[in-house]
Amino acid sequence: MLPLVNPEYETLMPYVPGKPVSETERELGISGVVKLASNENPLGASPKAIAAIQGALHQIHDYPDGGAFYLKAALAEFHNVRPEQLVMGNGTNEVIELIARTCLRPDENIIYAQASFIVYKLVSLALGREIREVPLKQMRFDLDAIVAAMDEKTKLVFIANPNNPTGTYISKTELDRFLEAIPRDVLVVLDEAYLEYVTASDYPNGLDYLSKRERILVTRTFSKCYGLAGLRIGYGIGDPKLIDYINRGREPFNTNSLAQIGALAALEDSDHLERSRQLNSAEMRRLIPRLEAMGLGVTPSQANFLLVDFHRDAQGMFERLLQLGVIVRPMAGYGLPTSARITIGREEQNEKLLSILPQALS
Repeated sequence: MLPLVNPEYETLMPYVPGKPVSETERELGISGVVKLASNENPLGASPKAIAAIQGALHQIHDYPDGGAFYLKAALAEFHNVRPEQLVMGNGTNEVIELIARTCLRPDENIIYAQASFIVYKLVSLALGREIREVPLKQMRFDLDAIVAAMDEKTKLVFIANPNNPTGTYISKTELDRFLEAIPRDVLVVLDEAYLEYVTASDYPNGLDYLSKRERILVTRTFSKCYGLAGLRIGYGIGDPKLIDYINRGREPFNTNSLAQIGALAALEDSDHLERSRQLNSAEMRRLIPRLEAMGLGVTPSQANFLLVDFHRDAQGMFERLLQLGVIVRPMAGYGLPTSARITIGREEQNEKLLSILPQALS
């Protein structure tokens, strides 16, 4: 009898999502559970995006625009690129999968950091390609080690900047040196999902490298600072030839009409974006010293979350915090068994976390 599935799927472990907050509240018999686990915008979506979506509900019987014409045009103007340099995706997750599926041949390998966005690993395992995980160095990308891990069969390198789940970033000087050191036939994917939160003056904008290197692709998302995680819409920007190849394997209607309309309105709402940035910066400045005063290790972050080292089993801390009404994300699956990723919430959400932490720690 022929095997039912591809051999790669025999050992592939699925992504494990968290439970809905409402179900968690039902199970615990409490209300007011605070979710600080998924790096969502605590201010929610732009009011302009919500209004645009509500105004388009009468059109949902029509198929979406398969080419996302209007959204691509707006993004092209916003980023000063051409529409043919853009590929839209059902979140950047799909864009990442499309890149790997389009570019990786059976005998080629992929490199990424061990404690980085888990989708890089899941996609590579599903394709059955050779993967090379490079450990972080002091919670930062070890670019020299990534260069050393390459060989003539290395096709694809994923660089999350800032990195998830550490929040650390690669400076412009570091990125320049890295790109000079690697072969020109390696495709570098700069995943900039958290770019809008960055405050570091030496952070490199990936789009500045598109004219300098043909094999580079930048991914962005509306899920984080723009607050549209539930609509699942992201995009990639790169060389038109590469984008054309990626689009050939893309599903015709992979971004729905409401997502396109919401993203278009969110892109135009600079006020909401700025409020989201300011809240994140202010609350991070307030949280870090208070967490450190409890004896916890906090990794400096350029994103909308903090990697917090409890110096003890993080899964146990997750369970205790959950019982007290706060959800965080333990990081054992990333090789960080004593740490959890904690999203920066609104002031009252962060205060609840700070108020229950001493009890959970004791």
